[in-house]
Amino acid sequence: GADAVLLIAKVLRTETLDRFIGTCVQTGVEPLVELHDLEDVEKLESCRNA
Repeated sequence: GADAVLLIAKVLRTETLDRFIGTCVQTGVEPLVELHDLEDVEKLESCRNA
């Protein structure tokens, strides 16, 4: 199995990013979130599971 998953914040809605991060945490996979700008950072900060 995979040790990590790359999640690209720019192409994911906030709700989807949050759900994927939560799934990673539940399954023991490290979520690696790619951020490009302040908008992406704010999106990540609004996720409950981050």
